[in-house]
Amino acid sequence: RQRRISAVLDTNVLLGAQRRRLLILAELGAYRLVGSQYIIDEVRGVMARLGWSRNAADAQVQALLRVAELVDPHLVTSGSYELWLRDPKDHPIMATALIGGVDYLVTANTR
Repeated sequence: RQRRISAVLDTNVLLGAQRRRLLILAELGAYRLVGSQYIIDEVRGVMARLGWSRNAADAQVQALLRVAELVDPHLVTSGSYELWLRDPKDHPIMATALIGGVDYLVTANTR
């Protein structure tokens, strides 16, 4: 039996144009979606800043929670990302990917 690929989707991808398609693919088992409470909280904060209605924001988060396997990025207790991640807010995203043992970290962030 072949192992499914796995991925962490950065907040900008989870709220981007392909968000629905990516969640459907995860729900269908095309890949294993890994996330964290940090990502959920960041998604909620960005949706609030962008003016999403409460109902739309709740529906998006519930869809994410239905398909994502949540891990704790705080389990990474050593190492440093400062040399290659400029934004400290990206550190928990990378830690989620490391703890989740994912194949891909998908982001639209080119910095």
